Order: sequence, then structure tokens, then C-alpha cells
Amino acid sequence: MVDQQKEKVLITGVTGYIASQVTSYFLNDGGFDIRGTVRDPSNAEKLAPLKKAFGEENFAKIEFARADLLDAESIDKAVSGCKYVVHCASPLPTK
Repeated sequence: MVDQQKEKVLITGVTGYIASQVTSYFLNDGGFDIRGTVRDPSNAEKLAPLKKAFGEENFAKIEFARADLLDAESIDKAVSGCKYVVHCASPLPTK
């Protein structure tokens, strides 16, 4: 049997409420590789609620990409290799 490669979906702002619900949908579907954008993928405190909500096994299925919606280059890198994008994030102006 041929192992079919899953298509990759990018979910922006994966730690936000709506994006986390979308991520849950894709995890439950099981037919996609998931990449989620965050400002800092090394921030364990920010990712902890996702780990708790999804459980260790599902959390490990998510690839986290550093991205800033106001930085086109970071978004280009995050989108690279993805067939689909579910855009849930919104930049929060500081000025």
C-alpha cells in the first residue's frame, strides 16, 4: 500500500481561541499536517494551554512557526509548503 502524504494547513494565531478551535477540528479530522503560527515558538508558557487542551499526543502533531503578521518575510516562511491557510490571527497595533 502506498503511504499518502498529508497536505499541510497553516493556521495563523494558533494560540488564540478561534484558531485553537480550528486546530482542534483539523487534529480530529486527522487528514492534515498542521503548522500553527505564534510570535515565539519557544515560549512554553504561551503554548501550555494548547498542550493541556489537546493532550501531549495531539500537541506533538502541531508544527509551530515563528511569524509576525506585520513582517511579510516571516509570513512567507510560515506559508511555505502549505497547501491551505486558515487565517485566524490579527495584528494588534501598539500605537
